[in-house]
Amino acid sequence: MEYYKLPFKSKVADSLLQKAKDTPVWRNYFNFDAIRVRQRELLNDPFFANLYRQYPYKCGILRLRPNTFYDWHTDIGRGVSINLLLESQHSHTLFCKNYDKILGEFTELKYDLYSCYLFNNKIYHTVYNFEGYRYLFSLQFNNKDLTFDDLYNKIINKEIKLHG
Repeated sequence: MEYYKLPFKSKVADSLLQKAKDTPVWRNYFNFDAIRVRQRELLNDPFFANLYRQYPYKCGILRLRPNTFYDWHTDIGRGVSINLLLESQHSHTLFCKNYDKILGEFTELKYDLYSCYLFNNKIYHTVYNFEGYRYLFSLQFNNKDLTFDDLYNKIINKEIKLHG
């Protein structure tokens, strides 16, 4: 499975987007513009608070400029992340299981704004951003061995509370 949409809307998305728009200085992080988000900034969202207690993480906001792509890749140092699209005018996130071919099939993740997605970083993926800045909140777990399937099963089996 490439991704899984969590069944709730984030309670901190507005404040994260405002932080992104108010930040004048961004740093390079794996060729993205990035700013750090402290875990305490997520305390108003029960899911992120509950998740941190079980699986500590680091997080930030990634910005992609207009008319920019991030080429096909798998992530180094993380097997699963949680992503939350904060703003995008026209962008596409694609997954491909047979990337080493000349011709292949892909799956598109069509983000709903303010919805959180479990994201399988070990499957080849790419992002194309056409118009405006694209702002994405993303978190990575301190436990680098945590996999998509591990976290998906914990959520499905209600071992991680989604709400307060």
